[in-house]
Amino acid sequence: FAMSNKRWTLCTISLDYLTNNFEPHTSIIVTSLLIIDSYNSHMTWQFSDYCLQNNIILLYLPVHSTYIL
Repeated sequence: FAMSNKRWTLCTISLDYLTNNFEPHTSIIVTSLLIIDSYNSHMTWQFSDYCLQNNIILLYLPVHSTYIL
């Protein structure tokens, strides 16, 4: 878990989670699915490119709707 000073997710925190937690734990699977909201910290080129290079499919849900869905 991580938190910024302003208590919301930053691009660096999202990328850190992706590279150090999600991908290492799912790398044994050929293709992984990561379901996230469309918050701007998840929608960076670096985040998307990393997913593309590591066979991670991104499913973007509408912003601020994950608690409803």
